[in-house]
Amino acid sequence: MNNYIYQEPGGKLADLSNKALKKCPEEGVRTSNLILSGLFEIDEINDRWINGFKEKAMQWQSNPAPDNLEFSHGQYIQPFKTESGEGGVDFLIKELKEKHDSNRACWSLLTMKELLNHEQDQSIPSFMLLQAGITDNLQTLILTGYYRALEVSNFLPINMAEMCLIAERIKSKFVSITQLSLTIHAFGAYNDPEFSCLEKVEIDYIDPMAIMLAITNPVDNKEEIVKWVSDKMKLKESRINPRGLINLAQSMNLLNDKGKDKGCPIYPRPLLELLDKVNKQIAEHNKLRLTSSHSSEIGKRYKAIKEGLMKIISLLANGNKGNN
Repeated sequence: MNNYIYQEPGGKLADLSNKALKKCPEEGVRTSNLILSGLFEIDEINDRWINGFKEKAMQWQSNPAPDNLEFSHGQYIQPFKTESGEGGVDFLIKELKEKHDSNRACWSLLTMKELLNHEQDQSIPSFMLLQAGITDNLQTLILTGYYRALEVSNFLPINMAEMCLIAERIKSKFVSITQLSLTIHAFGAYNDPEFSCLEKVEIDYIDPMAIMLAITNPVDNKEEIVKWVSDKMKLKESRINPRGLINLAQSMNLLNDKGKDKGCPIYPRPLLELLDKVNKQIAEHNKLRLTSSHSSEIGKRYKAIKEGLMKIISLLANGNKGNN
């Protein structure tokens, strides 16, 4: 079953995005084979609405990935170059200059290697394919993208902005282009307004030594430590990044071990036990996602993790001193 949405010529990219939202109005419900398509004036790639998403789109196109993202699309595209040095958008431009209707002006972000090596359920791009072409009259740039999954509330506008960045680069080399024909095909589309778009919070990307230094002085650094865990609790993730909470638990346990000789550990046992429990729940949640991405059991476990983090925040906020 296909769900086809077409934006009439002269329309706006924002209109196409809003139509996708209306097609996927219910949270937790997956729409199969959502196809978004439209013909736009080329100036639309610098429309005020789309420009609002370009900063994040540039992060997704960057290589290496910025610290605040789990990965970037650019890291899967930019490292690969032709013998003459073209890669990324430059490769598309080279192919189109040689043959405007080339069947090889395309990217494949994933290989079977990434798809097969998924034992740890590591995050990989949903954006899988991009193909570009130019019509015979050299006036219309055609961009088609394929996504294995697509969140339409927050991520679709960023993906559209990525397409516009690519179109802008290509247009700069083909001054005859006056229109953009854009098609986005998502095997599974869904609406999750709270989805983090694979952004990371500070606790998951800062140096573990920074965590250790902060927790050695829990009085002066209480607000910062509480904020780290609060940001993690608020973040809506599909695969939960375990790095920061593991580093926090290891640092607290190490500090307590050093203080045992003095009989006064800094962090109370209930806090450490709860943190250990949450870390185990995260590992189980991520393992379960290897067999299912949308089961009710995943939702229950996710809720339990968030409730555990709220309790940890409460313990941290109300003071850390305690006895074994």
